[in-house]
Amino acid sequence: MIPFRWTGWSDSDAPESSAGLAGLYRSGSGEHDNRICIVKRAGALQFGLVVWGSGASSCSGSGVVNGPPDAPRFQMAGDSPCTIKAARKGGRITFASGLPPGCSYYCSPKASLAGAALAQVSSRRDQALRAKDLVGEPLCASG
Repeated sequence: MIPFRWTGWSDSDAPESSAGLAGLYRSGSGEHDNRICIVKRAGALQFGLVVWGSGASSCSGSGVVNGPPDAPRFQMAGDSPCTIKAARKGGRITFASGLPPGCSYYCSPKASLAGAALAQVSSRRDQALRAKDLVGEPLCASG
């Protein structure tokens, strides 16, 4: 028998499960389902999200995820400062009900990210990369 010796891995070849949060999360159904994709890229967890409100109102954005897997913080990359505190339990991400004022920048009227809850439907990178944004473009475009 040949002894097994684990030598570790670099960011580029680490399995997505090592990222803990990586994958595709969804809630709702049909054309207006909420979705978050999280992928590990360049040593960081990056995300894209679409959350629907009433009618055709929605929130969308992207950025980086920081913090521990059970209490992630979603930091939007954009013109308005917005860091969303969340909780993750049992494969479900739930955003805090109280958000910084800058987060409203990423939403149209009648939509909010506050309290949004999405369940992980896949931990596979390829599934996360297939998620689409509001206009049908990749939500977590590969880079």
